[in-house]
Amino acid sequence: MKPKQILLFILAMSFSFSVVLVFMVPLTSPPTPPKTRTKKTTKRRTQLRPAAPLADRRIAQPTQLPTTKNPAPEPTQPAPPITPIQQPRPKPVRATPSAGIAATSKEIQLFKKELRKQITALEQDRNNMIAQLARKLAVTPPVKAAAEIRGLDDETAALVLKNMSVSPRLKLLKNLGRQQVKRLNRQIKKL
Repeated sequence: MKPKQILLFILAMSFSFSVVLVFMVPLTSPPTPPKTRTKKTTKRRTQLRPAAPLADRRIAQPTQLPTTKNPAPEPTQPAPPITPIQQPRPKPVRATPSAGIAATSKEIQLFKKELRKQITALEQDRNNMIAQLARKLAVTPPVKAAAEIRGLDDETAALVLKNMSVSPRLKLLKNLGRQQVKRLNRQIKKL
C-alpha cells in the first residue's frame, strides 16, 4: 500500500471511531436529575397572646336583654389580665468537643493498632521470603546465584546474603563485580 492510502485508511478509522463515540457517550451516561428549587422558610417565634375575657366576648341574646321581667344582670368584675405564657427558653446545648475528640482519638488508636499488626505481618512475610531465597541460592551454582543477586536492590541482596551461611556467601561474592561486593558488604555491616 502507498503511504497516501495508509493515511486515508487511518483517517477513515479515526472518523468512524469518533462517530461511534459521539453516539455512545450520551446513551451510556446516566440522566441528570431535574433541578428543583426549595423554598427557604424561616420559622418565626410567635408569642402567645391571651384570649379576651369571656365577658367581653359574649353576645347578648334576646332572652338575656334586660326587661321588666328580667332585671339587668349585675356587672361582673373584669377578669384580671392574663399574663402571656412564655415559652421556656431552651438551655444552650454545649457541644462537648472532648467527646468528639475522644471518639476520634479512639478511632485513630484503633487504626494505628491495625496498621502495626499489618506491618508486622508483612515484615514477617518478607523475612520468610528472604530466608527461603537464601536457602534456594545456597544450593544453586554460584554463577546462577550471582545473576539472581544482581537483579535485586542492594538492601534486599544484603539481607539475602546475611541469611546465607559463610561458605556459599563467599562463593557467590566471588562471582559479583568489585563495586557491587563493596556496596553489599557495607549494607551487610549496617544490618
